[in-house]
Amino acid sequence: MVKAPELIKQEHFWWSPYYYLKDILSNINYISDCKVDSGSMTIWSSIGSRSCNQGLEQGLLRYFLTIIVTVPLLFAVIFRRWFAVLLKVVWLKKKTDNWTHQLDALSLALISPGLVYYLSVLSPEQFVFVLSLFVFLVWDWFVAVIMIVLLITAQDIGNGVVVVFFVVFAKVATWSCQKFGISFTLKTILAIILTSYFLNFRHLQILAYIPFLAAKVEAIQYVISTGIFVDEYPKIFRPILTFMSFNVFTPQFIKVIPLYLLMIGGVVLALFRLRFFYRFGRKDIHKQLFQIFNSDLVRTLSGITVVLSLTFILPNYSNAKYYIFLMPFFISLMLWVFNKKTFQVFLIFAHIILYTALLLFRL
Repeated sequence: MVKAPELIKQEHFWWSPYYYLKDILSNINYISDCKVDSGSMTIWSSIGSRSCNQGLEQGLLRYFLTIIVTVPLLFAVIFRRWFAVLLKVVWLKKKTDNWTHQLDALSLALISPGLVYYLSVLSPEQFVFVLSLFVFLVWDWFVAVIMIVLLITAQDIGNGVVVVFFVVFAKVATWSCQKFGISFTLKTILAIILTSYFLNFRHLQILAYIPFLAAKVEAIQYVISTGIFVDEYPKIFRPILTFMSFNVFTPQFIKVIPLYLLMIGGVVLALFRLRFFYRFGRKDIHKQLFQIFNSDLVRTLSGITVVLSLTFILPNYSNAKYYIFLMPFFISLMLWVFNKKTFQVFLIFAHIILYTALLLFRL
Protein backbone atom coordinates (compact mmCIF):
# COMPACT_ATOMS: atom_id res chain seq x y z
CA MET A 1 0.00 0.00 0.00
CA VAL A 2 2.89 2.37 0.73
CA LYS A 3 6.01 1.13 -1.01
CA ALA A 4 4.55 -0.37 -4.20
CA PRO A 5 3.11 2.94 -5.54
CA GLU A 6 6.45 4.57 -4.73
CA LEU A 7 8.21 1.97 -6.89
CA ILE A 8 5.82 2.11 -9.82
CA LYS A 9 4.87 5.80 -9.99
CA GLN A 10 7.99 7.70 -8.95
CA GLU A 11 11.02 8.49 -11.09
CA HIS A 12 14.21 6.52 -10.44
CA PHE A 13 17.92 7.28 -10.75
CA TRP A 14 19.59 6.34 -14.04
CA TRP A 15 21.78 3.78 -12.24
CA SER A 16 18.74 1.97 -10.84
CA PRO A 17 17.38 -1.05 -12.79
CA TYR A 18 13.87 0.37 -12.29
CA TYR A 19 14.81 3.28 -14.56
CA TYR A 20 15.05 0.84 -17.48
CA LEU A 21 12.04 -1.27 -16.47
CA LYS A 22 9.34 1.40 -16.74
CA ASP A 23 7.22 -0.60 -19.19
CA ILE A 24 7.23 -3.69 -16.98
CA LEU A 25 6.50 -1.68 -13.84
CA SER A 26 3.57 0.10 -15.51
CA ASN A 27 1.92 -3.28 -16.15
CA ILE A 28 2.16 -4.50 -12.57
CA ASN A 29 -1.02 -4.17 -10.53
CA TYR A 30 -0.13 -3.07 -7.01
CA ILE A 31 -3.71 -2.58 -5.79
CA SER A 32 -4.80 -5.48 -3.62
CA ASP A 33 -7.89 -6.33 -1.62
CA CYS A 34 -6.22 -9.36 -0.02
CA LYS A 35 -7.99 -10.22 3.23
CA VAL A 36 -5.79 -11.51 6.05
CA ASP A 37 -7.16 -12.32 9.48
CA SER A 38 -4.24 -12.22 11.88
CA GLY A 39 -3.12 -10.16 14.87
CA SER A 40 0.16 -9.36 16.54
CA MET A 41 -0.45 -11.88 19.32
CA THR A 42 -2.35 -14.59 17.39
CA ILE A 43 -0.67 -17.90 16.56
CA TRP A 44 -2.84 -18.80 13.56
CA SER A 45 -3.54 -16.75 10.45
CA SER A 46 -6.27 -16.90 7.85
CA ILE A 47 -5.48 -15.80 4.28
CA GLY A 48 -8.40 -15.21 1.92
CA SER A 49 -8.04 -17.77 -0.87
CA ARG A 50 -9.90 -15.79 -3.54
CA SER A 51 -9.03 -12.24 -2.53
CA CYS A 52 -5.30 -13.05 -2.32
CA ASN A 53 -5.01 -14.87 -5.64
CA GLN A 54 -2.75 -13.37 -8.32
CA GLY A 55 -3.08 -13.96 -12.05
CA LEU A 56 -0.41 -15.84 -14.00
CA GLU A 57 0.62 -12.74 -15.96
CA GLN A 58 1.06 -10.66 -12.82
CA GLY A 59 2.98 -13.45 -11.13
CA LEU A 60 5.36 -13.83 -14.08
CA LEU A 61 5.94 -10.06 -14.19
CA ARG A 62 6.86 -10.09 -10.50
CA TYR A 63 9.20 -13.07 -10.97
CA PHE A 64 10.85 -11.41 -13.96
CA LEU A 65 11.32 -8.16 -12.04
CA THR A 66 12.92 -10.00 -9.11
CA ILE A 67 15.28 -11.94 -11.38
CA ILE A 68 16.39 -8.82 -13.28
CA VAL A 69 17.06 -6.84 -10.09
CA THR A 70 19.00 -9.70 -8.47
CA VAL A 71 21.02 -10.63 -11.60
CA PRO A 72 24.32 -9.23 -10.18
CA LEU A 73 24.00 -11.48 -7.12
CA LEU A 74 22.96 -14.48 -9.19
CA PHE A 75 25.93 -13.93 -11.51
CA ALA A 76 28.31 -13.86 -8.53
CA VAL A 77 27.09 -17.13 -6.99
CA ILE A 78 26.44 -19.08 -10.22
CA PHE A 79 29.38 -17.99 -12.38
CA ARG A 80 31.89 -17.86 -9.54
CA ARG A 81 35.04 -18.18 -11.62
CA TRP A 82 34.02 -15.39 -14.00
CA PHE A 83 33.06 -13.19 -11.07
CA ALA A 84 36.43 -13.81 -9.39
CA VAL A 85 38.24 -12.98 -12.66
CA LEU A 86 36.21 -9.78 -13.02
CA LEU A 87 37.10 -8.65 -9.50
CA LYS A 88 40.77 -9.51 -10.07
CA VAL A 89 40.78 -7.19 -13.07
CA VAL A 90 39.20 -4.22 -11.25
CA TRP A 91 40.36 -4.87 -7.69
CA LEU A 92 42.80 -7.43 -6.32
CA LYS A 93 43.78 -11.07 -6.29
CA LYS A 94 42.11 -12.98 -3.51
CA LYS A 95 42.73 -16.58 -2.52
CA THR A 96 40.28 -19.06 -4.03
CA ASP A 97 39.46 -20.56 -0.61
CA ASN A 98 38.39 -17.16 0.70
CA TRP A 99 36.15 -16.52 -2.31
CA THR A 100 34.63 -20.00 -2.02
CA HIS A 101 33.77 -19.39 1.64
CA GLN A 102 32.22 -15.98 0.94
CA LEU A 103 30.23 -17.11 -2.09
CA ASP A 104 28.99 -20.19 -0.22
CA ALA A 105 27.74 -17.91 2.56
CA LEU A 106 26.05 -15.57 0.07
CA SER A 107 24.42 -18.38 -1.94
CA LEU A 108 23.02 -19.94 1.24
CA ALA A 109 21.78 -16.53 2.40
CA LEU A 110 19.94 -16.09 -0.91
CA ILE A 111 17.89 -19.25 -0.29
CA SER A 112 17.04 -18.38 3.31
CA PRO A 113 13.30 -17.70 3.84
CA GLY A 114 13.92 -14.13 4.98
CA LEU A 115 15.94 -13.06 1.95
CA VAL A 116 13.61 -14.82 -0.49
CA TYR A 117 10.79 -12.79 1.05
CA TYR A 118 12.54 -9.41 1.08
CA LEU A 119 14.10 -9.74 -2.38
CA SER A 120 10.62 -10.41 -3.77
CA VAL A 121 8.94 -7.40 -2.19
CA LEU A 122 7.37 -4.86 -4.58
CA SER A 123 9.33 -1.88 -3.32
CA PRO A 124 12.37 0.27 -4.18
CA GLU A 125 13.99 -1.40 -1.17
CA GLN A 126 14.30 -4.54 -3.28
CA PHE A 127 17.26 -3.00 -5.11
CA VAL A 128 18.62 -1.59 -1.84
CA PHE A 129 18.81 -5.15 -0.47
CA VAL A 130 20.82 -6.23 -3.52
CA LEU A 131 23.25 -3.34 -3.08
CA SER A 132 23.53 -4.03 0.65
CA LEU A 133 24.43 -7.67 0.05
CA PHE A 134 27.32 -6.57 -2.15
CA VAL A 135 28.85 -4.92 0.93
CA PHE A 136 29.55 -8.47 2.13
CA LEU A 137 31.29 -9.46 -1.11
CA VAL A 138 33.57 -6.41 -1.37
CA TRP A 139 34.14 -5.95 2.36
CA ASP A 140 37.94 -5.76 2.03
CA TRP A 141 37.73 -3.23 -0.82
CA PHE A 142 36.90 -0.14 1.22
CA VAL A 143 36.49 2.23 -1.74
CA ALA A 144 33.84 -0.06 -3.22
CA VAL A 145 32.09 -0.29 0.16
CA ILE A 146 31.90 3.51 0.36
CA MET A 147 30.51 3.75 -3.19
CA ILE A 148 27.85 1.13 -2.45
CA VAL A 149 26.88 2.87 0.78
CA LEU A 150 26.44 6.16 -1.10
CA LEU A 151 24.18 4.45 -3.66
CA ILE A 152 22.11 2.83 -0.89
CA THR A 153 21.73 6.14 0.95
CA ALA A 154 20.67 7.90 -2.26
CA GLN A 155 18.01 5.23 -2.84
CA ASP A 156 16.79 4.90 0.76
CA ILE A 157 18.15 6.99 3.64
CA GLY A 158 16.63 4.72 6.30
CA ASN A 159 18.45 1.59 5.14
CA GLY A 160 21.53 3.61 4.28
CA VAL A 161 21.98 4.83 7.85
CA VAL A 162 21.91 1.24 9.14
CA VAL A 163 24.49 0.05 6.60
CA VAL A 164 26.77 3.00 7.45
CA PHE A 165 26.40 2.28 11.17
CA PHE A 166 27.33 -1.37 10.64
CA VAL A 167 30.31 -0.66 8.37
CA VAL A 168 31.79 1.90 10.78
CA PHE A 169 31.11 -0.23 13.86
CA ALA A 170 32.50 -3.43 12.31
CA LYS A 171 35.67 -1.69 11.07
CA VAL A 172 36.27 -0.13 14.50
CA ALA A 173 35.55 -3.45 16.25
CA THR A 174 38.00 -5.25 13.96
CA TRP A 175 40.68 -2.66 14.75
CA SER A 176 39.90 -2.96 18.47
CA CYS A 177 40.21 -6.73 18.33
CA GLN A 178 43.62 -6.48 16.64
CA LYS A 179 44.85 -3.72 18.96
CA PHE A 180 43.40 -4.69 22.35
CA GLY A 181 42.26 -8.29 21.93
CA ILE A 182 38.93 -10.07 21.67
CA SER A 183 38.18 -9.93 25.41
CA PHE A 184 38.29 -6.11 25.53
CA THR A 185 36.23 -5.88 22.34
CA LEU A 186 33.54 -8.20 23.73
CA LYS A 187 33.27 -6.17 26.94
CA THR A 188 32.96 -2.96 24.91
CA ILE A 189 30.25 -4.48 22.73
CA LEU A 190 28.29 -5.61 25.80
CA ALA A 191 28.60 -2.13 27.32
CA ILE A 192 27.26 -0.55 24.11
CA ILE A 193 24.25 -2.89 24.05
CA LEU A 194 23.42 -2.20 27.70
CA THR A 195 23.78 1.55 27.19
CA SER A 196 21.50 1.38 24.14
CA TYR A 197 18.80 -0.29 26.20
CA PHE A 198 18.61 2.68 28.57
CA LEU A 199 18.82 5.30 25.83
CA ASN A 200 15.89 6.49 23.76
CA PHE A 201 15.41 8.57 20.65
CA ARG A 202 15.23 11.83 22.59
CA HIS A 203 18.96 11.53 23.24
CA LEU A 204 19.58 11.43 19.47
CA GLN A 205 17.40 14.33 18.37
CA ILE A 206 20.55 16.35 17.79
CA LEU A 207 20.74 14.41 14.51
CA ALA A 208 17.86 16.56 13.25
CA TYR A 209 20.39 19.37 12.74
CA ILE A 210 22.16 17.29 10.07
CA PRO A 211 20.46 18.39 6.80
CA PHE A 212 20.16 15.03 4.99
CA LEU A 213 18.92 13.31 8.20
CA ALA A 214 16.36 15.94 9.19
CA ALA A 215 13.46 14.38 7.24
CA LYS A 216 14.22 10.90 8.59
CA VAL A 217 14.44 12.17 12.17
CA GLU A 218 11.08 13.91 11.75
CA ALA A 219 9.52 10.70 10.43
CA ILE A 220 10.85 8.72 13.40
CA GLN A 221 9.52 11.35 15.80
CA TYR A 222 6.09 11.09 14.20
CA VAL A 223 6.03 7.29 14.54
CA ILE A 224 7.12 7.51 18.17
CA SER A 225 4.46 10.14 18.91
CA THR A 226 1.73 7.82 17.59
CA GLY A 227 2.82 5.15 20.05
CA ILE A 228 2.40 2.35 17.48
CA PHE A 229 5.78 0.75 18.13
CA VAL A 230 6.40 2.26 21.55
CA ASP A 231 3.31 1.22 23.49
CA GLU A 232 2.43 -2.04 21.74
CA TYR A 233 5.57 -3.97 22.69
CA PRO A 234 7.95 -3.65 25.67
CA LYS A 235 11.46 -2.64 24.65
CA ILE A 236 12.94 -6.01 25.60
CA PHE A 237 10.61 -7.75 23.10
CA ARG A 238 11.72 -5.71 20.07
CA PRO A 239 14.68 -7.98 19.20
CA ILE A 240 12.25 -10.92 19.23
CA LEU A 241 10.17 -9.18 16.55
CA THR A 242 13.37 -8.58 14.59
CA PHE A 243 14.28 -12.26 14.80
CA MET A 244 10.80 -13.25 13.64
CA SER A 245 10.94 -10.88 10.66
CA PHE A 246 14.41 -12.21 9.77
CA ASN A 247 12.46 -15.31 8.75
CA VAL A 248 8.85 -14.35 7.98
CA PHE A 249 6.66 -11.86 9.82
CA THR A 250 4.63 -9.84 7.36
CA PRO A 251 2.99 -6.43 7.91
CA GLN A 252 -0.31 -8.35 8.20
CA PHE A 253 1.16 -10.26 11.21
CA ILE A 254 1.41 -13.56 9.35
CA LYS A 255 3.79 -15.67 11.42
CA VAL A 256 4.98 -19.28 11.27
CA ILE A 257 5.76 -20.54 14.78
CA PRO A 258 7.31 -23.92 13.73
CA LEU A 259 9.74 -22.02 11.49
CA TYR A 260 10.84 -19.80 14.38
CA LEU A 261 11.33 -22.86 16.60
CA LEU A 262 13.45 -24.51 13.91
CA MET A 263 15.59 -21.39 13.54
CA ILE A 264 15.99 -20.99 17.30
CA GLY A 265 17.16 -24.60 17.51
CA GLY A 266 19.66 -23.97 14.71
CA VAL A 267 21.01 -20.83 16.40
CA VAL A 268 21.38 -22.57 19.79
CA LEU A 269 23.22 -25.49 18.18
CA ALA A 270 25.47 -23.04 16.29
CA LEU A 271 26.34 -21.22 19.52
CA PHE A 272 27.39 -24.47 21.23
CA ARG A 273 29.49 -25.53 18.24
CA LEU A 274 31.11 -22.11 17.89
CA ARG A 275 31.99 -22.05 21.58
CA PHE A 276 33.56 -25.50 21.30
CA PHE A 277 35.42 -24.54 18.12
CA TYR A 278 36.78 -21.34 19.64
CA ARG A 279 38.06 -23.16 22.71
CA PHE A 280 39.43 -26.34 21.13
CA GLY A 281 39.08 -26.42 17.34
CA ARG A 282 41.29 -23.39 16.73
CA LYS A 283 44.31 -25.45 17.84
CA ASP A 284 43.90 -27.68 14.79
CA ILE A 285 43.79 -24.97 12.12
CA HIS A 286 46.43 -22.69 10.66
CA LYS A 287 46.96 -19.34 12.38
CA GLN A 288 45.96 -17.42 9.24
CA LEU A 289 42.70 -19.39 9.01
CA PHE A 290 41.95 -18.61 12.64
CA GLN A 291 42.44 -14.90 11.88
CA ILE A 292 39.79 -15.21 9.15
CA PHE A 293 37.50 -16.94 11.66
CA ASN A 294 38.12 -14.10 14.11
CA SER A 295 37.17 -11.56 11.42
CA ASP A 296 33.91 -13.43 10.76
CA LEU A 297 33.24 -13.55 14.51
CA VAL A 298 33.84 -9.81 15.00
CA ARG A 299 31.63 -8.89 12.03
CA THR A 300 28.83 -11.12 13.32
CA LEU A 301 29.07 -9.64 16.80
CA SER A 302 29.09 -6.16 15.25
CA GLY A 303 25.94 -7.02 13.31
CA ILE A 304 24.19 -8.30 16.44
CA THR A 305 25.23 -5.14 18.30
CA VAL A 306 23.84 -2.92 15.53
CA VAL A 307 20.54 -4.83 15.52
CA LEU A 308 20.11 -4.67 19.31
CA SER A 309 21.26 -1.07 19.65
CA LEU A 310 18.97 0.31 16.95
CA THR A 311 15.93 -1.74 17.96
CA PHE A 312 16.30 -0.56 21.57
CA ILE A 313 16.78 3.12 20.66
CA LEU A 314 14.51 3.41 17.58
CA PRO A 315 11.22 1.53 18.01
CA ASN A 316 10.32 1.65 14.30
CA TYR A 317 13.60 -0.06 13.39
CA SER A 318 12.47 -3.43 14.76
CA ASN A 319 11.75 -4.80 11.28
CA ALA A 320 14.52 -7.02 9.92
CA LYS A 321 14.32 -5.34 6.51
CA TYR A 322 16.93 -2.90 7.83
CA TYR A 323 19.30 -5.72 8.81
CA ILE A 324 18.61 -8.51 6.30
CA PHE A 325 21.87 -7.64 4.49
CA LEU A 326 23.68 -9.07 7.55
CA MET A 327 22.48 -12.60 6.76
CA PRO A 328 25.60 -13.65 4.76
CA PHE A 329 27.82 -12.27 7.53
CA PHE A 330 26.02 -14.50 10.05
CA ILE A 331 26.08 -17.55 7.76
CA SER A 332 29.77 -17.00 6.99
CA LEU A 333 30.53 -17.56 10.68
CA MET A 334 28.23 -20.58 10.93
CA LEU A 335 29.96 -22.28 8.00
CA TRP A 336 32.99 -22.76 10.26
CA VAL A 337 30.99 -25.31 12.26
CA PHE A 338 28.39 -26.53 9.74
CA ASN A 339 28.81 -28.33 6.43
CA LYS A 340 27.37 -26.26 3.56
CA LYS A 341 25.34 -29.23 2.29
CA THR A 342 23.81 -29.72 5.73
CA PHE A 343 23.06 -26.00 5.91
CA GLN A 344 21.39 -26.16 2.50
CA VAL A 345 19.16 -29.07 3.56
CA PHE A 346 18.29 -27.14 6.73
CA LEU A 347 17.14 -24.11 4.68
CA ILE A 348 15.16 -26.27 2.25
CA PHE A 349 13.39 -27.85 5.23
CA ALA A 350 12.66 -24.33 6.54
CA HIS A 351 10.99 -23.49 3.21
CA ILE A 352 8.90 -26.65 3.36
CA ILE A 353 7.65 -25.63 6.81
CA LEU A 354 6.96 -22.07 5.61
CA TYR A 355 5.01 -22.97 2.48
CA THR A 356 3.09 -25.75 4.23
CA ALA A 357 1.96 -23.22 6.85
CA LEU A 358 1.00 -20.65 4.18
CA LEU A 359 -1.02 -23.33 2.38
CA LEU A 360 -2.83 -24.26 5.59
CA PHE A 361 -3.54 -20.59 6.29
CA ARG A 362 -5.36 -20.41 2.91
CA LEU A 363 -7.60 -23.42 3.52
